[in-house]
Amino acid sequence: MLCEEKSGGVDVTEHELANFRAALQAGHVFDYTDPESGMYVKVDYCKETNKVRIQKKMPDTTAILNANEEILAANKRDWKGDYHYVGRIPYLAQANYCQNRGITNRQFMSDPNEFKRMMNDSDNQVFRLKKGKL
Repeated sequence: MLCEEKSGGVDVTEHELANFRAALQAGHVFDYTDPESGMYVKVDYCKETNKVRIQKKMPDTTAILNANEEILAANKRDWKGDYHYVGRIPYLAQANYCQNRGITNRQFMSDPNEFKRMMNDSDNQVFRLKKGKL
C-alpha cells in the first residue's frame, strides 16, 4: 500500500510532531467521520516507509443523485423569483471542482460566481434541481 505524508492546516513544533509519530508507532490510530460531508479520515503509521499515512474515504453519493432526479422530475417551476433551492452537491464533487479551478473551499463558499459557474457547467447538471442554468 502506498504511504504518503501530508501536512497543512496547523503548525506544529518538531517536538509535537515527534510525540504524534511516537503515538502512531505505538499503535494508536486516529479516525474521524465528518458529520456534514460523511467523509471518513483515518491517520495511522506506515511501518514499511516510517511515515504517517492519511486515508480519506467518501460515502456513496448515489442517494444524493437519485434524490436530485426525483426533485428535478417533480419541479416544474422556472428560475424566476428571488429564492430557489438550486442543487445538492456531494462534497467530493465540490472538492474536485475546487482542485481543478485551483481555488480553496473558502474561496468557493465565499464567491457566488464560483458556485454559479460550477452549477452551470454541463458536467454538473446532475446536481441541479431545475432545468436550465442559474
